Amino acid sequence: MKDKQSTSILSIETSSVTCGVALTVNGALSGEFSLLIPNIHDKALAEMTRSLLAQSNITIQQLDAVAVSAGPGSFTGLRIGINFAKALCFDNTPKLIAIPTLQATASAADEFATMCNADKILVVNSSQRGVYFMQMFDNTANPLSDVKLVEHQDVQQHITSTTVVCGNAAHEFGGLQLSGLNRLTPRFIARLAVRFFEQQKFVDATSFAPSYHQEFVPKVKVTEM
Repeated sequence: MKDKQSTSILSIETSSVTCGVALTVNGALSGEFSLLIPNIHDKALAEMTRSLLAQSNITIQQLDAVAVSAGPGSFTGLRIGINFAKALCFDNTPKLIAIPTLQATASAADEFATMCNADKILVVNSSQRGVYFMQMFDNTANPLSDVKLVEHQDVQQHITSTTVVCGNAAHEFGGLQLSGLNRLTPRFIARLAVRFFEQQKFVDATSFAPSYHQEFVPKVKVTEM
C-alpha cells in the first residue's frame, strides 16, 4: 500500500507511435509499460494503466496527480490520452498535469547537455505536412522559444557545435546527439511531471484541451473504381 507521505504520479504518453504509462513515487521511476504498435492506443491504454497500478499496489484514489502528453503530436493519440487522463481526474482529484511533448524531450536531454557542455537544446519532431515542429530550450530545459512549424533549412540554421539536438527528426540534422533521446517515452513525460508537480503546475481537468499547434488535415483514402 502507498505510504501516506509519498507522492505518486501516473504519466501517460500517447502523442506518438508509443503508447505507454509510467509511475513515479517520490520523484523516482517505479514502473513503466510501453508499446510501439501503431493505432493501439485506444485498446491498450486502460489495461496498461490498470496493470501498472495493480502491480504497484496503488489505486487511482491514492494518486496525487496524472500527467499526460499535451502536444504537439498525433491528433488521434493526443485525444485518446487526454480524454483518458481527464476521466481519471474527474473533479480534479487527482490533479491533472499537462506536459508539453517537446519540453518533455528537452527535459530528458538536460543531463546529456551538461555532460557535453552544451548551451542549448533543440527539439525537432516531424509533422504530418512534411515540415517540423521545433522548439529551443536552454541546457536545463527551460523554453527559449515557442513551438514553431518550420522547414528543413530553418531548423539547420539554429544548430551549432554546442547545441544538443533531439526528437524524432533529430537524425536528419547535425549537432550533439544521443540516440536514446530521439523517441518520446512515458518516462520522459514522468521526468517533467515531477518538476511540474513541485512547481504546482496543474490544469483544470474539465476544460483542458490538446495543444495541436497545427490544423487537423484528415487523411483521405482514394479507392480506384
